[in-house]
Amino acid sequence: MLQLTLGTASSGKYSWLTNTYEEGTRRVERARIDRETVKTPDSDIDGHNLRTERR
Repeated sequence: MLQLTLGTASSGKYSWLTNTYEEGTRRVERARIDRETVKTPDSDIDGHNLRTERR
């Protein structure tokens, strides 16, 4: 898991970008965006939806 915290102490409002990865392949398994002021995630995407097909 890799989590990045965005925000400033002066604003007191934070956001988090969180990525989880598959064991072995290290491909993105899930990408999520949360804000401190909102109860539900702004985005919660399954990693399979992030990948594009190769032709």
